[in-house]
Amino acid sequence: MRLSTLFTAIALISQTIPLSGTAAERVASPSVQDIQQSLHFIPDRMAYYHVPGLSLACIHNGTVEWTQAFGVARVAGEPLTSETLFQASSIGMPVTAVAVLRLVEQGKLNLDADVGQYLRSWKLPTNRFTEQKKVTLRELLSHTAGATVHGFEDYAAGKQVPTLVQVLNGESPANSAPVTIDFVSGSA
Repeated sequence: MRLSTLFTAIALISQTIPLSGTAAERVASPSVQDIQQSLHFIPDRMAYYHVPGLSLACIHNGTVEWTQAFGVARVAGEPLTSETLFQASSIGMPVTAVAVLRLVEQGKLNLDADVGQYLRSWKLPTNRFTEQKKVTLRELLSHTAGATVHGFEDYAAGKQVPTLVQVLNGESPANSAPVTIDFVSGSA
């Protein structure tokens, strides 16, 4: 991500209360007001790191519980609101990893199985590297699968946005090369 782009943060705050124990042993969850008041340091940190705008969302039980926006969308521009759209960028990687690991925990996915058994609308192209060793979720999550395309450019507002399959295949209107494997998975 370029320093000039907006910094996006998603606060994944979950409230956890033990299932057993007395009421005195249970952890009290902070109120929305307490959490939002605890964010008073954010404008100072934004100034220190030259971040023009930031948006936070609290997701609880699969629902957006609250949002809060700080700063501006562009330097000397309009103030951010909870409706301001951001380029998601690399935040998708840890969010996807959490989702995948949750499915592993539930026994629905296997980190060490061939990822091809889980892919439906797109298949990882086979080549001399994938013929030597199949790619696994563990290797994809740890960036050791040998996958090409290590970042994706933005798409300007109003321009045609490709489908996920078009991006993975490197087909127009995608602005990236196709995703392939360029070394034996797990070897680097």
